Formats: sequence, C-alpha cells, structure tokens
Amino acid sequence: MAISTYQSQLSDSVALMSNILGVAVAELIECRDENTGGHVIRTSRYVELLARDLVANGRYEFELNEESLEMMVRAAPLHDIGKISISDKILLKPGRLTDEEFGIMKGHAALGASILKHMHARTPTQDYLKFASMIAASHHERFDGKGYPYGLQKEQIPLCGRIMAVADVYDALVEDRIYRPAMPHDQACSIILEGEGTQFDPGILDSFSRCHHEFAVIVKSHKEAKDRAAAEAARLCAAPRETHGGNGASSQESRGGNGAAG
Repeated sequence: MAISTYQSQLSDSVALMSNILGVAVAELIECRDENTGGHVIRTSRYVELLARDLVANGRYEFELNEESLEMMVRAAPLHDIGKISISDKILLKPGRLTDEEFGIMKGHAALGASILKHMHARTPTQDYLKFASMIAASHHERFDGKGYPYGLQKEQIPLCGRIMAVADVYDALVEDRIYRPAMPHDQACSIILEGEGTQFDPGILDSFSRCHHEFAVIVKSHKEAKDRAAAEAARLCAAPRETHGGNGASSQESRGGNGAAG
C-alpha cells in the first residue's frame, strides 16, 4: 500500500513538473510579442470550458472523456510552440503579411507538431504531449478543408484541434494585436458563429453558444489583473529610490572610492 501511494505521488509530481515546464516554455515563446501576453493560459481555459460543456452534453462521447479532457487542457498552452522558428520581422510586423510571409508563418503549425512529437518520443509516459502535437498540427485547419497545413476537413481534424480552433480565434479577436485593437465580446462571438460549418465544427459552436459568457469573464479577469500589474509597476517606478550610506549616495554611486560606479 505504501509503495502504491508513493508511486501515485511520484506520478503526480512528475505530471505537475511537466505541466510547469510546458507552460513556462510556451510563455517564454509568447514573451517575444507583448501583444499576446496571457494567450496560452486563456486559451487553455477556453478549451476546458468547451470540453467540459461537450462532456456534460454527451457530445463526441467516443472521443472525449475526463481523461482526454485533462490531456487537452494540459496540452493547450503548447499549441503555438512552432512560432519559435518565425522571425521577429514577420511575427511582430504591424501590417498585413505578404503572401510569402504568410507562407512562412503557416509553417509554425507543422513545425510545432514535429517538435512535440519528438518530445513525446523522448518522454513516452507524458501522454499529453501526443495531444499537444495534434493540437499544434491542426488548430489552423478549417471544417470545410480550406485551412492549413494539411487541408483536413470535418472529422479528419482531431477533436482537440477543432476545439482549440475556436478558443484560439476568440482570444485573437478580443485581445489587442500588433496589427489591430481588441474587439468587443459580442462582435467576436458573431464572427465565430458566422463560421459554423465553414471554419468551425457546428457541434463545438453549439457548446460555444452555451458558455461564451464564461469566456467574457476570463477576458475581464485577465484585463483587471493586467491593469493592477501596470498600476503597481507605475507605483514602483514613481517611488523614491532607496539610498544607502551616510551621505545618502545610492549603493551604485558609492561603490567606488570617489563616488564613481565600480
């Protein structure tokens, strides 16, 4: 019994560490673009909302259960890991991408899938990486087959990719981007629902219709947290700098014998 308990605790610890490292890597890549801050965390929460609603309503029951739901949520933050290969010139371009630039940008999906596939091969006990690879490869596919990188359609697209497609587009619409400002929640919802049967799986949009208000709560919570962080940063910048030494010189100024920095 003690060995069984230890093995269970060890497995939980490894899973937790893997989650932390995965999110850390995703956020590190995301830091290249200050306009996408928080994207990997928000999209994973949207994926969880959609998947839980689908489970509760008995949709896709042969593909979706509590175990696969957990794997999807753990995998979601890694969906854009392939962007590590995209140059800042393209990734941070404020205007519309040229056809050539967009072609390069599209390469992040297949590359991300390849990176994650190799990671899973090296750590085969981390099953969520298999889901992460599928999500990275398929979250830009479209239900009508006009997406990329493989032009998959309908159920050819893994369910996790079809769910992430909705989460990813919603977050892109309601958050500021370097090429345009954020749009209101209602407008973003209208655009997504117009994509029923073309860009998105109608069954997943049924779920989105039921829980989109919870998406708005996440957006509001994130904005409030960002505003608090900005206010705190401004307060710290405005606060008088702490000084050291009997003559009131700062520690940097007093490092040298003549007051010059060392």
